[in-house]
Amino acid sequence: MVKKAANENDRYYIRIRGKITGPFAFEQLKALRKQGRLNQTFEVSTDRRSWKSAKSLKGIFGEGREKQAQVKSADSTEKSSGDGNRSMPAESDGWYYEEGGQQTGPVPFDELRRMARSGQIQREDFVWSKGFDEWLPAADVPRLFTKEKRPGHSSSKASSNVQQGFKDASSGILWTAILNGIRQRFTSDFLEETATAFMRWGGFAMIGAMVVAPLFMAYVAVKQDSIRLLLIAGGAFLGLGVLKYLAQRMAAAVHHLVRSSPSRLASSAFLDSAALLFLSIGVALATGLTLFAIQSDDFSYIVPALQALIAFGYAACIALQPEWLNIQCPSDASGGEEGVGVLSFLLKVLLRFAAVNFGVGAILSTAGITIGAILFLVTDDAGTQFTALSLAMISGGMLVAVALFPLLAYLTSALLFIPLDVVNSVLEIPRKLDQITGPDGSEG
Repeated sequence: MVKKAANENDRYYIRIRGKITGPFAFEQLKALRKQGRLNQTFEVSTDRRSWKSAKSLKGIFGEGREKQAQVKSADSTEKSSGDGNRSMPAESDGWYYEEGGQQTGPVPFDELRRMARSGQIQREDFVWSKGFDEWLPAADVPRLFTKEKRPGHSSSKASSNVQQGFKDASSGILWTAILNGIRQRFTSDFLEETATAFMRWGGFAMIGAMVVAPLFMAYVAVKQDSIRLLLIAGGAFLGLGVLKYLAQRMAAAVHHLVRSSPSRLASSAFLDSAALLFLSIGVALATGLTLFAIQSDDFSYIVPALQALIAFGYAACIALQPEWLNIQCPSDASGGEEGVGVLSFLLKVLLRFAAVNFGVGAILSTAGITIGAILFLVTDDAGTQFTALSLAMISGGMLVAVALFPLLAYLTSALLFIPLDVVNSVLEIPRKLDQITGPDGSEG
């Protein structure tokens, strides 16, 4: 099969272990390849939605096959004459790493390891030392993120095989395919743009509710000659204005809270399971409310049914993008970090969900209030008017609830993050001691 030539006018994004960088021009990709910072195992995309292997880019990896074959042959000869393992640079050699887009170093391996364990160097960052043909992700450097293997312990390769065996045995092909499809389509950038858009649209919907609800209440007050209801209409106008301000301000605040609160999980297993649960709950609630609305001939329940489906579906998308929740998934996370990470995850989903819940809820509630008001005004049938009032009242109550949700989510999370940060600080003590004394017990 002939490779399709890459369009040199396109802008390309690179995805490495879930982290997306870019955009890069085609010539920049060539430069990255020459520097050893782009290899065939990475993924590239022009729209951040559909991804393909970097080796499919003709003009970057399409040439030099004979040379690659010679290198592979040489590697095979070296391995057959050695101990069967890839030769690693000595740990005392100078190591270089990237910091702020600049190549920094050299530093001793012990210093590089301390930086990795403190989080200054992430697993997807690139490092290089004499003996490597190209820059490679830090996660591929043995002993950089893990402690030295003690005598009597099983090999890391055997442990990896066992873990993979458990993963393969416990993974459902159907659900894995569904979750991966959702993960690839609803990226972190998409979630960020959606949250911002819904926060803006929710504000516009609140303005609409500030007009429709008080006018409807004022009409009913005049028709019934009720001064009290007229005063309530004026209070509703002011109250909705206050709620709009609170909702938008707090929805923005919770995003900053997530960005400033990193956490760790040993794997993405819990995140994937939570996403599947969110999807199931959303579908079940939406189906149940819709069936109840049909059986009772009260279609006012359609509004919360749509709200539940969108809300839990979005929560599932959030769970599948840990980087948007500021959650890392290193395999060396401890049990204590796992516990803190699980609780932190639940709080962060609540926080990230606040903006979209406000936007969706405000739009649906305002639509419900408007439809209820119109139905009440255009009919004289008592039964229809009662249904219209029920729809307007349920929608109004839901509007107040979704407008207060960002504030309640912020207060709840801010209080619960206090004990989580305390526990996290205690768990950080061994890592800090390693930075001071070094992994071998000597002073750093």
